[in-house]
Amino acid sequence: MSPGFAVAQALITLTCDGELHDYEQGNIVARATGATTIDLSRNLLTTPAGIFRISGVSDAKYYIEQADALRRVWGSLDRYTGRLAVMWNRHGEVRQLSYLLELQCYAAQRLF
Repeated sequence: MSPGFAVAQALITLTCDGELHDYEQGNIVARATGATTIDLSRNLLTTPAGIFRISGVSDAKYYIEQADALRRVWGSLDRYTGRLAVMWNRHGEVRQLSYLLELQCYAAQRLF
């Protein structure tokens, strides 16, 4: 299903925690914690590691995929488990990841 079709237009806020793996520098692992938002009206997924275009929506997942002259980025956010995985590689590289973002996300709730 394409973004914007049969999906309520909303801003969804999540709290996420996980790791960012940097394979270009020798598998350096950094903690990635913070808010993630899903903006269905603009088809954007904003994470602690960047802003990504939502390329598709299904009952089970939000999908991201984008590319520029330097990198290809793809991944998904599971709507049931909250697992977010985003992969990057250099444009033209098929077998080697440059970065991997793995987050576990939960619906953000008000404290007061």
